[in-house]
Amino acid sequence: MLGRTWANGRVTHALWFVGDERVLVEVEGDGDTDLDCFIKNRRGEVLASDTDGTDYCVLALTPPETGHYTLEVRNLGTLYNAYVIRVN
Repeated sequence: MLGRTWANGRVTHALWFVGDERVLVEVEGDGDTDLDCFIKNRRGEVLASDTDGTDYCVLALTPPETGHYTLEVRNLGTLYNAYVIRVN
């Protein structure tokens, strides 16, 4: 899946996970800015995050239930960032 976030922007992506099955989500940016990534449940609670100083995020989790989750990608830079999302 491909995505793009404008400078100082944020984008959300809908994901579907099966409960109690380990999931790995990778977000790989184009190298221009820092991206922070969060996976949230339907109540908005953060279940996994990657907030280091790069635009490569790795989020590993075992969702507690089957259903919809949200991947939020935040661009902390002054340029847009095009990225690729991989889910195992």
